[in-house]
Amino acid sequence: QTVLEEMNRLGMIVDLAHVSVETMKVVLNHSKAPVIFSHSSAYALCSSRRHVPDDVLR
Repeated sequence: QTVLEEMNRLGMIVDLAHVSVETMKVVLNHSKAPVIFSHSSAYALCSSRRHVPDDVLR
């Protein structure tokens, strides 16, 4: 969380590509700035463990 706070303070974009679902949820709940999934897709469209689950996208 300290790293996330510093990234937000510096204006850095947080990229959630290739992180765990748990990390996605933590960052989405705590980030004060928008985040991106730079090269991911919705799991519903392509069922790969690397894609973002629907409940996270909601």
